[in-house]
Amino acid sequence: MYMKCGQSSWARRIFDWFQIKPNDPAFWNAIISGYGRNGDNESAFGIFDQMLEAKVQPNAATFTSLLSMCSHTGSVDKGWQVFRMMNIDFGLKPNPAHFGCMIDLLGRTGRLYEARELIQELSEPSGAVFASLLGACESHLDSQLGKEMAIKLSELEPENPTPFVILSKIYAALGRWEDAEKIRGLMNDKTLRKLPGFSFIKNASK
Repeated sequence: MYMKCGQSSWARRIFDWFQIKPNDPAFWNAIISGYGRNGDNESAFGIFDQMLEAKVQPNAATFTSLLSMCSHTGSVDKGWQVFRMMNIDFGLKPNPAHFGCMIDLLGRTGRLYEARELIQELSEPSGAVFASLLGACESHLDSQLGKEMAIKLSELEPENPTPFVILSKIYAALGRWEDAEKIRGLMNDKTLRKLPGFSFIKNASK
């Protein structure tokens, strides 16, 4: 409750009040995720270290919180360390949420093809991971990988025009007007309509 209200100091007082802390990882996860929610990643990882010292077994939720923090701060090395620790140290198989955090982290920091390799490890990738990497391709103007992600996302969500809107924006940003026009034609052929507020290409004369 205190963490949700931004009162991390009060939450920490209650946590520290327990001289012998429960072995239930949910107790530890609450303050780890709370610190992460309030942007205090250093304290969150400090609690995680205490958790390990107390020989409390972290669970999937613990690692979701840690990886989410790494993603929001762009801490790639720390993220990989946490991701690998799950299986090597604790025998936990990363679930789609963990993969999603890592794919988002790698995409944010421009390591697009590492993110692509992670997606390939998923037996049934969700549209969310393709959308995340497609968004990263837009940020870093990678048209080749962007096209691949747009196609994969459109196969999963054939009625969703967003992948083609984003791909056309990538082409437009690169000055590839002819390719952007082709995407527009493809959308028309598929009878898709762009979302309000989006435009396919800028006027080349401007």
